Amino acid sequence: MNSYSDTQLTTCSIMPKLNWDGIREELCLEGYAVIKNFLDEDASNYLSNLEAHNSINRDMFFELDLGKQNLMIDLPVQMKPLDNIIKDMYNHLRPTVQLWSEQLKSQVLNQHSLDDISETELKNGPKNILARISHLKSNDFIALHQHPDKDLIFPLQIEILLSTPGKDFTGGEFIMIEQRPRMQSRPIVVQLGFKDAVVFSASKRPVLGSKHVYQVNMRHAISRIISGERKGLEISFYNDD
Repeated sequence: MNSYSDTQLTTCSIMPKLNWDGIREELCLEGYAVIKNFLDEDASNYLSNLEAHNSINRDMFFELDLGKQNLMIDLPVQMKPLDNIIKDMYNHLRPTVQLWSEQLKSQVLNQHSLDDISETELKNGPKNILARISHLKSNDFIALHQHPDKDLIFPLQIEILLSTPGKDFTGGEFIMIEQRPRMQSRPIVVQLGFKDAVVFSASKRPVLGSKHVYQVNMRHAISRIISGERKGLEISFYNDD
């Protein structure tokens, strides 16, 4: 496995070049935004191979009727290159959530910055920021679910695909369901490639209607793996409690 030196541990080469206004517009319009080639190949492979070098915590998804999967590995968020990814993404996504919080007149956004909690929380482990590798094999899946508002600092989550569709696995599509008031639910299938990231609403989001802003619920899932193995990196931001 590659040993990543500190000088190599950048978030991703395209991060400074991304059109964050366009990403915010896509998030507000669709509830998600895909970022192509978010990680470089070395960083993707490094993260994908972490399970061989870390203690494994098996998730409770099957027992909670949230799906069936091989394992979930919780990662220390202070490790490289995760710390750069987390801090950069948090700061870039914060204005979008601030706008959503104002539109919904809610307290979804916790007003303290990531830096305010990172010194203690990153030192002691992923209490407020959860980064983990999901590893799904044939017939594994993650059922539709939604993260409670009370658990989130803000309702955006990040999923980065660490495997190649059609080569490493088949099936395993990233799926979202948008529940709209007094309307039929809208299904969304997000097409991701190796190293791609999707930023998505993990809870509720505002939608501008003809007369006012209304709230929609967003749920997400990963469909059943037909063959092979699928790995992904999930990043969530949580409240203090």
